[in-house]
Amino acid sequence: MKTAIIGILVFLLGSCTGSKGSSDTASPKEAVTPAPREKAAVTPAPATVVAPIPAKFAASATTYVPPKTRPGDGGWIDYVDAPVYDAKSSVGVAPGFATPEAAVVHFYTSRIRKDDLWKKALVTEGLVVGTKTVTERNLKRLTRKLKKMNTWTFISFSLVKKKEKEGEIYIKIEMTIEYRGRQKTGKDEATVIKSGDRYYLISVPT
Repeated sequence: MKTAIIGILVFLLGSCTGSKGSSDTASPKEAVTPAPREKAAVTPAPATVVAPIPAKFAASATTYVPPKTRPGDGGWIDYVDAPVYDAKSSVGVAPGFATPEAAVVHFYTSRIRKDDLWKKALVTEGLVVGTKTVTERNLKRLTRKLKKMNTWTFISFSLVKKKEKEGEIYIKIEMTIEYRGRQKTGKDEATVIKSGDRYYLISVPT
């Protein structure tokens, strides 16, 4: 009898000890905070850089005078004895942007020479023109026209006449281009706007 009681006590004591050891050794799982994910580096698109106008063109900007004009038909103003610019007469000509005519001549003489000065004659997004602002949509339309124009070789051009309407100046030009091995001559309009103290081309004929 005494032996049986001792056996029961030993069993109960062992159970308590095992339970206590289990609770002492068990520990809650530690919360693991994941390391923050590194954001991928974003490389900004390179800005379009237009080279400054070379010094050799400086005299052209100060000496350029638009052609004389006379009243034309339908509200147009005709240019009188406007010069024809070709590969020879376009050398050194970059009259700047002080007048609508200067901006157009600046653009087309550069295209004839095949340099990059024509880019300075174009509008940029956000440019304020009177109560309007040049938008991305304006630039996309201009970009499409320039892309088509890049397939042409410019032979010559001259100013024909101009008309102003709602803050825009339409300048009709006559130009000769080469396209797919053939020369073509025609007349069409470039659109010029003023912002601040200078003029910009916002549309070109194609």
